[in-house]
Amino acid sequence: MNHLFTTALLLLTLLSAQATIEVTPLAGCLCEGGSAPQQAFELTAEGTAGPFTFRWAGPNGYSSPEQNPTDITAAGDYTVDVTNSFGCTFQYDITIPACPAPSFSGDKTETCPGHYRATVTDGLGIVDST
Repeated sequence: MNHLFTTALLLLTLLSAQATIEVTPLAGCLCEGGSAPQQAFELTAEGTAGPFTFRWAGPNGYSSPEQNPTDITAAGDYTVDVTNSFGCTFQYDITIPACPAPSFSGDKTETCPGHYRATVTDGLGIVDST
């Protein structure tokens, strides 16, 4: 009889266990060819189904067991597996796009023989140089 009670209690615990998992991108984009290491996502996992474990996978063989890794350097597709204390695993896919490459345009004007003034626009502003 005691064994039956334990099984029923475990089933009730599994049915009442709850988890809220949310993944929020923190970086709008990452530079092509690699960026400085950063936390590109914020993952929250809360509820009575915890504690949780995490397994991130991404471009170039990236992997991390951290809930919120701070060493993301490449744009691309990332997957995180979140496993609860009952062994159930949920998978989330997140994409961080590559930032557009800067484009430059400009003019150069000869100010004196052999000396030039250049005006360059990089999409963020204008840089003058002589």
